[in-house]
Amino acid sequence: MDARALVALLASGEPVSGAALAARLGVTRAAVWKQIEALRARGLPVEAQAGRGYALPYAVELLDAAAIRAALPAATRARLGALEAHWELDSTSSELLRRAAQGAPDLSFVLAETQSAGRGRRGRAWLSPPALNLYLSCLKRFETGYAALSGLSLAAGVALMRALEDAGIAGAGLKWPNDALADGRKLAGILVELGGEFLGPCHAVIGIGVNLRLPPALRAQAGQPVTDLATLAGGAPPARNAF
Repeated sequence: MDARALVALLASGEPVSGAALAARLGVTRAAVWKQIEALRARGLPVEAQAGRGYALPYAVELLDAAAIRAALPAATRARLGALEAHWELDSTSSELLRRAAQGAPDLSFVLAETQSAGRGRRGRAWLSPPALNLYLSCLKRFETGYAALSGLSLAAGVALMRALEDAGIAGAGLKWPNDALADGRKLAGILVELGGEFLGPCHAVIGIGVNLRLPPALRAQAGQPVTDLATLAGGAPPARNAF
């Protein structure tokens, strides 16, 4: 079953019966239940409401690469390489590192609704529940070598802070070398990985993960104090495609 199609049917936050979901997806109710359980195991808080069906506790917005590209200024669109949104990848950065080795163009972006092996600094796992947060990576190519890129993580962090400010999110700050915090709690992370020739030319894959919504069960798994944009915005995070 197409997990993305199932989440799309639940995206409004309104309850949908198992029978209706099965009919729309062309599968059995048992298959719907099995996929719902798989989504719950990944961290998506699908509720079962007696007599009404399945529902999310809030509306979600699925990623739309065409909408993201269309919303960018014309000058920015002209500079973009690829811009792709996937349902699931092992890691957006791993995917883009593979693409970089195959000649992917400068300023290529890869996003995913969920990651099976998302990672942060020092190989730490990055919790990646489906359809709730933002997981993206950007490929930037350089004619210089690694030594010239020592400030790249900080530059990416400053860009993230500006994006948060533009979205009306106040109170976030950077913690060297790769965290964005709010009230001492982790809001986002940045991971820069380099490839190519040490003396140049080389490339960097800049991975960014931002917590838009973190269900309570996942907060307990994080192993550190965490927060999300929904909390900072008073209940409703910025729209994912616009942010």
